[in-house]
Amino acid sequence: MKDRELAALSGLEAAATDVAPQPPAPRADGLAALQHDPVMLRFRDATLERTYLQGEYDRNRRWILGSLALGFAIVLLFYPLDRLFIPAEALNRVHAVRISVLAGAPLLGLVGLLVIHRAAIAIPFLFTCVAMAGLAWSAIRGLSGASAEPYVAFGAAQTVLFAYICMGLPFRWSASAVAITLAPIFVLSAEQGIGSSDFWYTAASLTTIALIASYGAFRQEWASRERFLAQHRFEAEYMRRLAMEHERSEWLSVIAGFTRHELKNAMAGIGSSLELLERLSLSASGAAYVDRAKRSLQLMRTILTQVANATSLESALELQELEKIDLSRLVAGRGDDLRRADEAHRCEFVVKDGVHVLGNADSLLQMLDKLLNNALEHSGHHDLIRVSLEASNDRALLTVLNHGEPLPADIDSLFRPFVSAGPATREGNLGLGLYVAQTIARRHGGTIHAAPPADRPGAVFVVDLPLLAD
Repeated sequence: MKDRELAALSGLEAAATDVAPQPPAPRADGLAALQHDPVMLRFRDATLERTYLQGEYDRNRRWILGSLALGFAIVLLFYPLDRLFIPAEALNRVHAVRISVLAGAPLLGLVGLLVIHRAAIAIPFLFTCVAMAGLAWSAIRGLSGASAEPYVAFGAAQTVLFAYICMGLPFRWSASAVAITLAPIFVLSAEQGIGSSDFWYTAASLTTIALIASYGAFRQEWASRERFLAQHRFEAEYMRRLAMEHERSEWLSVIAGFTRHELKNAMAGIGSSLELLERLSLSASGAAYVDRAKRSLQLMRTILTQVANATSLESALELQELEKIDLSRLVAGRGDDLRRADEAHRCEFVVKDGVHVLGNADSLLQMLDKLLNNALEHSGHHDLIRVSLEASNDRALLTVLNHGEPLPADIDSLFRPFVSAGPATREGNLGLGLYVAQTIARRHGGTIHAAPPADRPGAVFVVDLPLLAD
C-alpha cells in the first residue's frame, strides 16, 4: 500500500474520532440543574425548563380540569349559605361577586384549558384565574363585615387549597397566588377591628393551611423535577451512544469500502501474474504451486464477496419496495428448481396455496436459499430435507427441516455473523447465511427461530412472517 494511502487512512480514522457529535453533558445531580436559590425551583437551561413544564402540564391537564370543576361546584354549593352569615344589606352585592367572579374564575379556567395546550400560555392563564378567585373572597370579606369572619375564613382557606390543589401551578407561581389570596384578607380583618384573639386565630389557621400546602407542593415538584432529570440524563446518554454508534458504523463502512477496493486491485494483480506464470514452461512442482495459489485466490474472492454482501445488506433492504408476494408460488418454484438441480438429496416440499405476504420477492428468495443451503450443508445425501409453508391465524409459517448434524447447545449463536456450526475444514464458509436470512426476515416484520427435531438429530428452522390478507 502506498505511503500516501496509509496517511489518508490514518487521517480518516483521526477525523472519525474527532467529529463524533457530543450532546450536552447530563447534569451531575438535581441541585446542579436548579437555580442557586433552592426555594424558587427552576432549571438553569431555559429549554429544559420549558420541556419540563410542558410535560407536567400534559400529564396533569385532566386532573386540573377535574379540580376546576370541583372548585366551581363548591362555590355554587355555598351559595345558599350566604344568608346565614352575610348581613341582609350586603347580601345582593355578595351574591353578585360570588356568581360573576368567584364562580366565574374556575368556569373560565375550565373553558380555557379545553383549548389551551401550551404550558407557557396555560400557566399565566391559570394564575390569573386563581388570583381572581382570591380577590373575589377578599371582596366578599370587605362587603360582609366582621360578623362573618368564621365563614369568610373558611372560604379563604378553600381558596388557598384551590390555588395549590386545583391549579397545579409550579411552586414559584403558587407562592405568589397564596400571597395574593391571603394578604387582602389579613388587611381587611385588621381594618375592620376584629378582636385580637379572633384575628390571630384566623391568621394562624390560614397560615397553617398555606404552609402545609406549600410544603406538599414543594416536595412534590422537587421529586418530579428529580425524576425528569433522571430521564433527561438517560436520554442524553442514549443519544450520545447512538451518535457514537452511528459514527462507528459510518467509519466501518468507509474502511470496508476502502479495503474491498484495495484488495480487489491487489487480487487482480496476483491473478494476472498467475496467468502469466501459467504461460511459461514450469516444472510439475511449479505448476502445482501456481494451481494452489489460484485456488487460494478464488477463495479470497469468495470470502470478499460474502463479506461485502453482508455489510451492505441492511442498507440495500431499506431501499427495496415492498409489494404483495405469493409466497406459496415462490416456495413451490424454488422446490422444483432444487429437485432438478440436486437429485442426490431427499427434498420434500409441502406448500399450502394462497399464502401471501408483503415483501420483496428477491429478498425472500435469498432468505429461502440461505436456509436451504444450510440444510444441504448439514445433512447427508440420504437424509431428509422437508420444506413446508402454511398459514396460521394471521402469520405465514415457513419451516425448513433437515436430518443430519445436530444443532449446537447455543442455538442463538447461529444467527450471529461469522458463526458456523459446520466443521472448521469447510473452506469459504464464513457463517453469514443464517445471519443474512434473519436480517431479511426482520426487514419483513418476521422472525426466525431454530429447534432440534423431535425424532432424530438435525435442525428445524421456522420463519414467522405477517400474513397479508387477500
